[in-house]
Amino acid sequence: MVQETRKILNLAQLSVQATTVRVPVLYSHSEAVTVDLGCAVSKDEVVACLRGQRGLQVIDCEDHATLPTPQTVAGSNDIYVTRIRLPYGEQKSSSVQLFIIADNLRKGAATNAVQILCHLVRGSW
Repeated sequence: MVQETRKILNLAQLSVQATTVRVPVLYSHSEAVTVDLGCAVSKDEVVACLRGQRGLQVIDCEDHATLPTPQTVAGSNDIYVTRIRLPYGEQKSSSVQLFIIADNLRKGAATNAVQILCHLVRGSW
Protein backbone atom coordinates (compact mmCIF):
# COMPACT_ATOMS: atom_id res chain seq x y z
CA MET A 1 0.00 0.00 0.00
CA VAL A 2 2.86 2.38 0.77
CA GLN A 3 4.60 1.98 -2.59
CA GLU A 4 1.36 1.93 -4.58
CA THR A 5 0.11 5.14 -2.92
CA ARG A 6 3.41 6.89 -3.57
CA LYS A 7 3.36 5.73 -7.21
CA ILE A 8 -0.24 6.80 -7.84
CA LEU A 9 0.31 10.24 -6.32
CA ASN A 10 3.81 10.58 -7.80
CA LEU A 11 5.16 11.48 -4.35
CA ALA A 12 8.16 9.24 -3.70
CA GLN A 13 8.74 10.57 -0.18
CA LEU A 14 5.09 10.65 0.95
CA SER A 15 4.76 9.45 4.54
CA VAL A 16 2.33 6.52 4.55
CA GLN A 17 1.60 4.12 7.40
CA ALA A 18 -0.53 1.18 6.42
CA THR A 19 -1.82 -2.09 7.77
CA THR A 20 -3.64 -4.50 5.50
CA VAL A 21 -6.10 -7.17 6.57
CA ARG A 22 -7.62 -9.83 4.33
CA VAL A 23 -11.28 -10.59 5.02
CA PRO A 24 -13.54 -13.02 3.17
CA VAL A 25 -15.74 -10.82 0.95
CA LEU A 26 -16.57 -11.36 -2.72
CA TYR A 27 -16.26 -7.73 -3.79
CA SER A 28 -15.12 -4.42 -2.37
CA HIS A 29 -12.17 -2.87 -0.69
CA SER A 30 -12.57 -1.08 2.62
CA GLU A 31 -10.04 1.26 4.15
CA ALA A 32 -9.77 3.05 7.46
CA VAL A 33 -7.77 6.16 6.59
CA THR A 34 -6.28 8.89 8.75
CA VAL A 35 -5.29 12.03 6.86
CA ASP A 36 -2.97 14.68 8.26
CA LEU A 37 -3.79 18.06 6.73
CA GLY A 38 -1.81 21.30 6.65
CA CYS A 39 -4.36 23.17 8.76
CA ALA A 40 -7.06 22.51 11.33
CA VAL A 41 -10.55 21.91 9.95
CA SER A 42 -13.96 21.11 11.41
CA LYS A 43 -15.86 17.94 10.61
CA ASP A 44 -18.48 20.04 8.82
CA GLU A 45 -15.78 21.50 6.55
CA VAL A 46 -14.53 18.02 5.67
CA VAL A 47 -18.05 16.77 4.93
CA ALA A 48 -18.81 19.83 2.77
CA CYS A 49 -15.59 19.36 0.78
CA LEU A 50 -16.22 15.66 0.19
CA ARG A 51 -19.87 16.16 -0.74
CA GLY A 52 -18.82 18.33 -3.66
CA GLN A 53 -16.80 15.55 -5.31
CA ARG A 54 -18.18 13.58 -8.25
CA GLY A 55 -18.39 9.84 -7.65
CA LEU A 56 -18.38 10.05 -3.85
CA GLN A 57 -21.31 9.14 -1.66
CA VAL A 58 -20.83 10.76 1.74
CA ILE A 59 -22.72 9.06 4.55
CA ASP A 60 -22.54 11.39 7.54
CA CYS A 61 -24.38 9.51 10.26
CA GLU A 62 -23.58 7.24 13.17
CA ASP A 63 -26.46 4.80 12.65
CA HIS A 64 -24.52 1.57 12.16
CA ALA A 65 -27.54 -0.12 10.56
CA THR A 66 -27.42 2.30 7.59
CA LEU A 67 -23.65 2.46 7.04
CA PRO A 68 -22.32 0.90 3.82
CA THR A 69 -20.80 -2.57 3.86
CA PRO A 70 -18.99 -4.57 1.16
CA GLN A 71 -22.29 -6.29 0.39
CA THR A 72 -24.33 -3.08 0.08
CA VAL A 73 -21.87 -1.28 -2.23
CA ALA A 74 -21.34 -4.25 -4.57
CA GLY A 75 -22.37 -3.25 -8.08
CA SER A 76 -21.97 0.50 -7.49
CA ASN A 77 -19.52 2.70 -9.39
CA ASP A 78 -19.33 5.18 -6.49
CA ILE A 79 -16.93 5.38 -3.59
CA TYR A 80 -18.56 5.58 -0.16
CA VAL A 81 -17.02 7.72 2.57
CA THR A 82 -18.34 7.44 6.10
CA ARG A 83 -17.34 7.49 9.77
CA ILE A 84 -15.78 10.93 9.23
CA ARG A 85 -14.20 11.81 12.55
CA LEU A 86 -11.81 14.21 14.21
CA PRO A 87 -9.85 13.16 17.30
CA TYR A 88 -12.26 12.60 20.19
CA GLY A 89 -13.44 15.83 21.79
CA GLU A 90 -11.84 18.18 19.26
CA GLN A 91 -13.91 20.67 17.28
CA LYS A 92 -11.11 21.37 14.79
CA SER A 93 -8.08 19.30 13.92
CA SER A 94 -5.50 18.79 11.20
CA SER A 95 -6.07 15.02 11.57
CA VAL A 96 -9.21 13.46 10.06
CA GLN A 97 -10.32 9.83 10.05
CA LEU A 98 -12.44 8.34 7.26
CA PHE A 99 -13.82 4.92 6.40
CA ILE A 100 -13.84 4.37 2.63
CA ILE A 101 -15.48 1.47 0.81
CA ALA A 102 -15.99 0.66 -2.87
CA ASP A 103 -16.68 -2.25 -5.22
CA ASN A 104 -13.16 -3.00 -6.41
CA LEU A 105 -14.46 -4.57 -9.63
CA ARG A 106 -16.35 -1.39 -10.53
CA LYS A 107 -14.10 1.25 -9.02
CA GLY A 108 -10.50 0.19 -9.27
CA ALA A 109 -7.33 1.24 -10.96
CA ALA A 110 -8.58 0.41 -14.48
CA THR A 111 -11.86 2.30 -14.03
CA ASN A 112 -10.03 5.27 -12.55
CA ALA A 113 -7.56 5.32 -15.44
CA VAL A 114 -10.41 5.38 -17.99
CA GLN A 115 -12.23 8.13 -16.06
CA ILE A 116 -9.08 10.25 -15.84
CA LEU A 117 -8.46 9.79 -19.57
CA CYS A 118 -12.05 10.79 -20.37
CA HIS A 119 -11.71 13.83 -18.14
CA LEU A 120 -8.50 14.88 -19.90
CA VAL A 121 -9.97 14.36 -23.38
CA ARG A 122 -13.49 15.74 -22.84
CA GLY A 123 -13.08 17.80 -19.71
CA SER A 124 -15.72 15.74 -17.86
CA TRP A 125 -16.41 12.23 -16.60
